[in-house]
Amino acid sequence: VDFIDVNCGCPLELINEKGGGCTLASRSNKLEEVMKAMSAVMGHLPLTLKLRTGLKENIYTAHQTIAKIVSTCPPQLITLHPRSKEQRYTKLADWEYTRECSLAAANVPFWACGDILSYHDYYKRLEEYPING
Repeated sequence: VDFIDVNCGCPLELINEKGGGCTLASRSNKLEEVMKAMSAVMGHLPLTLKLRTGLKENIYTAHQTIAKIVSTCPPQLITLHPRSKEQRYTKLADWEYTRECSLAAANVPFWACGDILSYHDYYKRLEEYPING
């Protein structure tokens, strides 16, 4: 195992109704408990976090969650999928929101994904937005 990713980006109801996926990211105290507990037992194995913009379209909460996690139990990498749970994969990713989340990530490497369909798209996003990957 090279790393473990806490995937709070899953929009599927089957996962969310059990408190996982996007729902876990919306419960920042619980997410903090999970991140701290995992970090305590993982030794030097990197722990990463993936999340979406929030639960509802146009109600962005990821920047708050990121800021809290970074201040209490920072992962080695944060990845944002700039769509909400509600949007799933149906609307365009809101790349402008990556700017606010990147600031909240502070010194933690910050990646983003969504609507990248070619290497050209990837390099364009790297140039336009404050992301590391």
